[in-house]
Amino acid sequence: MSLDVELAEVRDFLAEHHPFDDLPRQQLERLATMLKIEYFRRGTRIIARGEDNHHLYVVRSGAVELHDMHGGFMDRGEVGTSFGSYTLVQGNPANFEAVALEDSLCLVMDADTFHGLSTTYPIFGHYFDLQRTSRMRGAVASLHLTNSGGAILKTNATDILNRPAVSVQASESIRSAALVMCHKRVSCLLILDEGKLVGIVTDRDLRNRVVAAGDRHRPPGDGQ
Repeated sequence: MSLDVELAEVRDFLAEHHPFDDLPRQQLERLATMLKIEYFRRGTRIIARGEDNHHLYVVRSGAVELHDMHGGFMDRGEVGTSFGSYTLVQGNPANFEAVALEDSLCLVMDADTFHGLSTTYPIFGHYFDLQRTSRMRGAVASLHLTNSGGAILKTNATDILNRPAVSVQASESIRSAALVMCHKRVSCLLILDEGKLVGIVTDRDLRNRVVAAGDRHRPPGDGQ
């Protein structure tokens, strides 16, 4: 296989998976030349707890499982999913591990490339913010009432908040709400009416109810 064909396959693979599908085609072509391909045998610890990680991994084939600091299940990475962004943003050493469940191929991105994309394309960085939040929830949900788990589950919610809640008025349009979520880089918004909480809108709500609904009503061949 020629180098050009291989790079085209990597580009096309990325274009089929979120959040890379939000990047311009020319950026994907450049990115394909900057990624390494690494092979991991089944059972290989790709990221180890307590050690530094400076890469984002994208599963090209196979499957990877993530475990938290207590060994609890966080997430299973299938083809097209990514892992490793937590240490790139929060810092090292890693407080989780990633283990190959099957013989796996991964596309590997270095930290500088990751941060460059997150800065140039905020929607790219926002995706990994949401991913980290989702996996954290999975880690907490998997804890049993042991000494370690019980301590976390008994902690007051206010003790683990790292930023104020973001809200909008109920009169705001869906577009305005989506822009606030993007600019504030949050996964949900509190909806207020005359100072009272009347609801919550999440990133999933926007995707499933608004974007998907728009696609269903879009005429065939309409690229806008």
